[in-house]
Amino acid sequence: MEFNASRVGCTLEHLQQSLIEALKLMWDAKLPWWHVVEVSFVDAAKQEWWDRAGAAERGIWVLCQLKDCMDIVPGYVCRLVGIPLGFTFAKMTVKLRVGLDVAEYYSTELGLDLGQYI
Repeated sequence: MEFNASRVGCTLEHLQQSLIEALKLMWDAKLPWWHVVEVSFVDAAKQEWWDRAGAAERGIWVLCQLKDCMDIVPGYVCRLVGIPLGFTFAKMTVKLRVGLDVAEYYSTELGLDLGQYI
């Protein structure tokens, strides 16, 4: 699913779909979802950043965009991820963030303060 950052009102929906596609693909790819998440930008500079970013950095970016999203996760995705039916995307990001092991990644690999991302 392509994310078009210039389309007002579609941002969260496109990111939700990108995340859902990655969660479905991870089983076939036998890779964590953050290795297969795909987001495309209209803005060339943003696309260049995305293309250079590592898998974990991409994953945390997607989760940070959805961390306040109160939309309900579809039931089949809840079952796929192992979360209760009725979870919001905001609640799901907490569970997915654990798998990313973000704190260790940012502190050791990039030397960045997590507070600026979460």
